[in-house]
Amino acid sequence: DFVVLVDLNTPEWLRRRFRLDSFDAVDLAVADREWFRITSEWLRDFVAYSEGKYGSRIRAYALMCGSTDEWYGAPGWGFRSAAQDDRWREWRAARGLAPADVPCLAAQTNAAFEGVFYDPRTEQVKIDYNRFRDESVADGIIRFAKVAKDAMPGAKKEVGAFYGYYYLSMNCHMAYDRLFDAPEIDFAIAPATYWDRQVGGGAGSLLVDGSLARRGKRFVHEIDCRPHDMVNPPY
Repeated sequence: DFVVLVDLNTPEWLRRRFRLDSFDAVDLAVADREWFRITSEWLRDFVAYSEGKYGSRIRAYALMCGSTDEWYGAPGWGFRSAAQDDRWREWRAARGLAPADVPCLAAQTNAAFEGVFYDPRTEQVKIDYNRFRDESVADGIIRFAKVAKDAMPGAKKEVGAFYGYYYLSMNCHMAYDRLFDAPEIDFAIAPATYWDRQVGGGAGSLLVDGSLARRGKRFVHEIDCRPHDMVNPPY
């Protein structure tokens, strides 16, 4: 039986239409309603076709998008879009927060306390913006999971994604509780940590697997070790 990995990233021929690449800026992609509509249509058709032709051999679907298909993007790249700016204003208004501009790249990459931690007394907008990006991506995964499940009514298939890496504090992964709470999500996947990846190494997971276990969800561990003949790995 198979777990089907579904790549939702924008194909090369469609990138010009949206003026963005979801692989580099998944938070901008999920903020674009037209991108989500078109990608959802493709996902619905793909799952329906897969179920019709190979459904008896498929156990689950893993939804993949963003950088390395792991649903993260980096604020250091400094990407912006009008669609995301609109969603940011809506997000603040829904929470009764005063209007505020998206923090510029220079502001996002600087923090008051030793260049590491934002000060909520003076940098709350930066904190809010990162929370907004986290929630946008988590909500995008949940919405796609619902599309996938709606495309296979009656089928007891699981749907999950790579998500919840605890070290990606500014890369859209911090809304893991929101994702793990969602009934549309049955499992999460994460690779081994970067600190003990040689063959035979005992690295744990990058995912906050305790939070996942509390909710009774499945955890898939990607071993992700280096091959025995790899010399001077990049990380």
